[in-house]
Amino acid sequence: MTDEIERLPEAPDAAPADPAPVDLAAAAEDAALIKKAERKMLSFAIAAAVVILIAILRQGQRLFIFNFTAANLNVTPASLFFSYLTYAFLLFTGGYAIFFYVVLRRRRGLDPAAAAQSFPHFKKRYDLFDLLGVIPGFLAVVVIANAFLVSPAVVDGPSMEPTFFEGDAVVVYHGPGLEYAAGDIVIIERTDKLLIKRLIGLPGDHITVSSAGVYLNGTLIEPYIADFHVPLDLEIPEGYCFVLGDNRTQSNDSRYFGLIPESSLLGKVVVKIDLF
Repeated sequence: MTDEIERLPEAPDAAPADPAPVDLAAAAEDAALIKKAERKMLSFAIAAAVVILIAILRQGQRLFIFNFTAANLNVTPASLFFSYLTYAFLLFTGGYAIFFYVVLRRRRGLDPAAAAQSFPHFKKRYDLFDLLGVIPGFLAVVVIANAFLVSPAVVDGPSMEPTFFEGDAVVVYHGPGLEYAAGDIVIIERTDKLLIKRLIGLPGDHITVSSAGVYLNGTLIEPYIADFHVPLDLEIPEGYCFVLGDNRTQSNDSRYFGLIPESSLLGKVVVKIDLF
């Protein structure tokens, strides 16, 4: 006799677990932040490219404060420190931008649950990038203004006392529409140095330099003349001008090196910066 074994009914297959609910609000916030980060990344790249391009193209400009190839009035330990610090900030922010770009690319491939879980950490990284992203924009404004409009400079020597003393900071305008007039304080490029002088004689003026002094259109304007002056008695020709330092006894100017070409005028001082 064969024993019959009662077959128990098989247990039904377990129903698949429902996927974890997705927080729609968090997903929307994450997507919005990713789009915002991409826009910020684009503006960051444009600003950084502008800074780098202008800095390269303007390396020969004598009044460019980020200029490392030519001596100018700005070459002081403080100005060099500022220039190098600026480039260091740009390199640091650029490095973080590359890192954040990689994070952003990886984040686009995350599933919603993983994205929601890591959102607080991503938000912190974005906040830091958002903060650092201000630097290239600020530098772009500074570099453009310095390259095409104005430049800070530091007075070297006593030749312009009492108007300016050694170490005084000034702003020099060298942008569009620049015109010079008698009495302007100008920056002159002369051989390997930049000089700050006052513009005295313009084309068409009659200038006389002799042991009796300096005469402009027949009027004595400076009685002090050293023995090694350059004698002049002429009408200033087109394209040239005559300059003096305000501190006549301690100034190397047109009394000694003669007329200067207008092409050597780099800009005019528009304001003195009182640092203290």
